[in-house]
Amino acid sequence: MQVSLPCLLRRLPLLACLLLLPTGCAKSPDGVPSNSSSGPQVFVTMTVAGNLNPNYYYFVLFNVNEAKGPGTGITGPVPVVAAPYGNGFAAGAFTNYVEYHNGQPGGTNFGFWTISSDLLTPSYLGSSSPYLIQSRAGSSTFTVQIPLAALATASTPTAAIQNIEVNFIATNIVPPPGDTLTAKYVDSLYPTNDPGSLNRFIIIPTTQSGIYQNSDQNLEPSGDVSQYVNGFPITVTPSQLPDVGSLDITDWSVRVSS
Repeated sequence: MQVSLPCLLRRLPLLACLLLLPTGCAKSPDGVPSNSSSGPQVFVTMTVAGNLNPNYYYFVLFNVNEAKGPGTGITGPVPVVAAPYGNGFAAGAFTNYVEYHNGQPGGTNFGFWTISSDLLTPSYLGSSSPYLIQSRAGSSTFTVQIPLAALATASTPTAAIQNIEVNFIATNIVPPPGDTLTAKYVDSLYPTNDPGSLNRFIIIPTTQSGIYQNSDQNLEPSGDVSQYVNGFPITVTPSQLPDVGSLDITDWSVRVSS
């Protein structure tokens, strides 16, 4: 029996991950606000080739874990690229996410959310202090500052967090489970037009300060926004989507300030 790609995303162990080591000094990436909350902080930037489109959906997904490296049963967030869609945007395992899309509950385009363990029921946490989520009008980059304590769970308190698993996702739609007709275009970390990369995410250590950047590992190529049809990727072109650059993730950074 042929198993659909999204089913594989839910059934296979998500061991295709990368434990990143800090590089350079612990400085803020450009545009990231300075530390304004107590305790360890997580600073994130995501950049697309075009301008952020508030009618599209952009996610930074976080999963907390006590394990110290890959190969120890770690799971993390991965994109959903085809039906059945589940929550419409991500599978694997994650506990929190930042979303950029118009009409967030706080009256802005940004929201910080937690989600149930089955990844089907999100709960809105806020869009401002203690979460600083910013973007300039017409910008290609948004910036996020989140206290590490905001990512803690009942089973993994702040002091027990050893790593956070992170992924970045951009998509034109978050379809309901029954929608199989609307074309879903997706970009995430690693080459999204390579099915073998869809189960991959990064692991960020949190026990020491450090900055982790796409330029250090070149994990995210440009020009890999994809549509999956019958399990096969089709790289999206401007003829299919004129503003495809608005979904094309080209750069990212994560800084931990412990």
